[in-house]
Amino acid sequence: MANQTYSIDLDAPIVNIESPVDGAEFDIGSLVDIRAYYSDAKSGISNIVLKVDGSVISDSMMTMTMSSLWYTKEFEMGHHNIELVVTDHVMNTTTVTWSFVVTDANVDLVINDISLANNPIDFDAGEMLEFKFDISKTADINITLYDFAGKEVMKMSGSSRGVITCDGRTGKGIKLARGVYFARVAVSDGRSYLERIIKIAVK
Repeated sequence: MANQTYSIDLDAPIVNIESPVDGAEFDIGSLVDIRAYYSDAKSGISNIVLKVDGSVISDSMMTMTMSSLWYTKEFEMGHHNIELVVTDHVMNTTTVTWSFVVTDANVDLVINDISLANNPIDFDAGEMLEFKFDISKTADINITLYDFAGKEVMKMSGSSRGVITCDGRTGKGIKLARGVYFARVAVSDGRSYLERIIKIAVK
């Protein structure tokens, strides 16, 4: 009796995103191309689902083949999330998520809100200080932390699209002592510059 061997497909589909790159920015009124390529060498591609901002894009709205898809649209101003789910014939699945931002260069830079998670904060309990931003457009954020005497103790930076976190240690690994600190939050979009001072209490 001949021996028979069987190959089990455990490999998920390969997905490559061509556009937009994650975090890309577009001027309002621009057409945004969402383009991806995918393959599955063993069982083949069975199903493709594209979601933009949580809504499924119907096949009739896309140009789609067995190895690629292309979806083009003019999006409103703001942050947009993309999710692509590719499944093969034995239900191996690859999910890719990425995002882009549509901005208007004519919109003034405005700080609507800067919120802090865990303030007062207890770093000894493992809490993280989180700065979250509600700003009218994408901007660079630079945060300088000062102690009560006005001495600079720490610097942090990031984007208004993300969250800037602090674990209570400086760049030299020195732990912040208990007390009151002041964070100077500087916001810049390359044309305008704004600042806000926030009081922080460390328990």
